[in-house]
Amino acid sequence: MNAFSVAFRSRARDESEITIEKRHRGNHRLSSIGTPLEKVRLESLVQMAAERFGVEKVKTVGDSYLAVCGLSVQRPDHTNRMIEFAEEMTRIVARYNLESQNGLSVRIGINAGPVVGGVVGRRKFIYDLWGDTVNVARAIRPREGQSAVRVTANVEDRLRGQQEFESVGSVEVPGKGAIEIWQLRLA
Repeated sequence: MNAFSVAFRSRARDESEITIEKRHRGNHRLSSIGTPLEKVRLESLVQMAAERFGVEKVKTVGDSYLAVCGLSVQRPDHTNRMIEFAEEMTRIVARYNLESQNGLSVRIGINAGPVVGGVVGRRKFIYDLWGDTVNVARAIRPREGQSAVRVTANVEDRLRGQQEFESVGSVEVPGKGAIEIWQLRLA
């Protein structure tokens, strides 16, 4: 079943889980540093990495980026692909910082679960994803500090033994209560 919807329709993908990532760039906001050309170059590098790992960008809003893996193309390894993409994003930003003398960081939240996707709008269309999976991914990402990748317990369970994580406690998620989170050990 293709979970992407046709105009004005949406459906839940609940027979297999989807990996979602939300990220927020910057100790400084990306929008406030660098030239427009630098920003486009950085976004292009991220998009090339997404394509390499089979991750689909859903949208960007300001300094945030929403991506999904395993939605339009079923991938049994979607969770691992998303982690590898997140690791590559941290390397891209680190290289960018060395070249440009900027202090950007990438703060990522990854969750897995069902989502609803659809096209909204009558004259100007936009594709988006909704649901607890997306909301939790957003809620668990670090709010400040250096680059970090945080995941939910179900992501950590799936990848235990393949990736190194350390527990960082829990975070309160509106409507969900305390959610246990793990942080990926970055090389």
